[in-house]
Amino acid sequence: MTIRADRVRHWVRSLLLLCLWWSVVGCTAIPAPPPGIAVSVDRVISGQTVIVRGVPTDPTAAFTIRLQGIHAPDLQQVPWGEAARQALETKLRSTPTITLVLASAEPDAYDRYWGDLWQADKWINQWLVAQGHVLVPLVPHPSPQAQQLSHAQDYARMRGAGLWHPDTPLRQTPAEFRRGES
Repeated sequence: MTIRADRVRHWVRSLLLLCLWWSVVGCTAIPAPPPGIAVSVDRVISGQTVIVRGVPTDPTAAFTIRLQGIHAPDLQQVPWGEAARQALETKLRSTPTITLVLASAEPDAYDRYWGDLWQADKWINQWLVAQGHVLVPLVPHPSPQAQQLSHAQDYARMRGAGLWHPDTPLRQTPAEFRRGES
């Protein structure tokens, strides 16, 4: 009997938090996509990395893009890594051209460019977080974009979406998994 009461309290509390979250987020203007580069997705590597083509300086060249502000589960973190990759691939497949907003004009040590992807007015980085496919790293002094990602993570967590599902939660961050921590 107490287990049922606890579940009811949990769901009521979750519903109240969701309503509170929607009241705050619902009053916020939907951000317009910033100016960027129209590109096409060649291939989705993981839940946070894609290969694009169509960059004006070299339209046929392939560029690796690492989505900034998120951490996708490693592909060996079954089932979450592959679920994140498939979700990103399915989402991007619905539109032939997306907008890439680069964080830096220079690649990192792995020859990846960091940035954000937009599909019309939908920020893909944030969409992945809100669907519960990826994590948001803790940032000591968050930017407005990092705060939006954090709010999206709270939303996914409250709903128990994806890697936040109470029956099958992600137990290690991608970094912990790669280090072999238990």
